[in-house]
Amino acid sequence: MPEQHRRLFIFIFALLVVTLGLLALRLKKAAEIVVKPDDTPIISPGFAPIPPDPKEYILGSPGAPLTATVFLDFSCAECRSLYQTLQSFVRSNPKNIRLIWKDAPGSSLLLKSAEKAHVAAWCAGEQGRFWHYADAIFADKNNWHEDKLPVLAANLKLDLPRWNACRAGTEAKTAVENSRALFKSLGLSFTPVLFVNNRLINLNKDINIEELLASFTTSL
Repeated sequence: MPEQHRRLFIFIFALLVVTLGLLALRLKKAAEIVVKPDDTPIISPGFAPIPPDPKEYILGSPGAPLTATVFLDFSCAECRSLYQTLQSFVRSNPKNIRLIWKDAPGSSLLLKSAEKAHVAAWCAGEQGRFWHYADAIFADKNNWHEDKLPVLAANLKLDLPRWNACRAGTEAKTAVENSRALFKSLGLSFTPVLFVNNRLINLNKDINIEELLASFTTSL
């Protein structure tokens, strides 16, 4: 065998040995990975300390025996789906359940527009149109962007000078920030988050939210 061919053969053989060794190492590590089942209950046995806020927005009867508290981010696709489900259920059962909105916009610079959407909705609430404005934002996945907010306000026939003055002020921004601070103080990191009578619902489970809420209301 010519020297050149012999060296090429040795190089290919060495490369093959190294490749097989790396593959074996990866397979060994993969075998060591243990996927732990999610043993977290659907409904937390403990109660979260969520204090009442006289300025929070409530859908349904304020005196309803069942309270659903939801932390949402307008830029979150899962939040949009959960909101629409909850809103539909509460409107169908207004005497049995009330929905309390909590703002939890992302705090990164990339999501500043989402924070502005929360402030805009809060200011729409000053004119009695909070839930209508939230509906309008969640009606389309892009409606939370800053350039869409005035259009939504105009479509709802808000008093635009008053709405803009509210957005420029500090009260709405402080309300949103306080809600986000509560979110963090509860040890929460990702939206959406749902509490029913201050008990955390495990949204990672494959559950039907409407059926779950109906089971609560039938036991009242």
